[in-house]
Amino acid sequence: MGAGSWSAARDEGEEDGQDYCVRGHAKAQAQQAAQKKADAQKGGKSQLGEARSAGLKITCPVCKAPSPTYKVLGQHFENKHPKAQIPPESTFQ
Repeated sequence: MGAGSWSAARDEGEEDGQDYCVRGHAKAQAQQAAQKKADAQKGGKSQLGEARSAGLKITCPVCKAPSPTYKVLGQHFENKHPKAQIPPESTFQ
C-alpha cells in the first residue's frame, strides 16, 4: 500500500495549526468539540473599547480626533496642525 492510497482515504482538517485525521463517529465528536471551543472563544467581550471611549474626553476642533488630556491635545496640535492655534484649556471644560 503506497502513501497515495492512504492520503486519499483520510479526512483532513486543521485544529490549532496542525493536521489531524479522524473517521466516522470520532469525526463527528471532533467537529462538535471544535464548535464548542469556537463558541466559547466568541462569547467574551472586551471592555477595552469602553475604557478607551470613557478616557477620551477632549476632541480636536480641527480634525475631530479624540484626546485623553489637554497636554496630549497640545502635542497633537504641534504635530498635525502646526499652523493652527491651540485653543485655551478652558474651552474644553
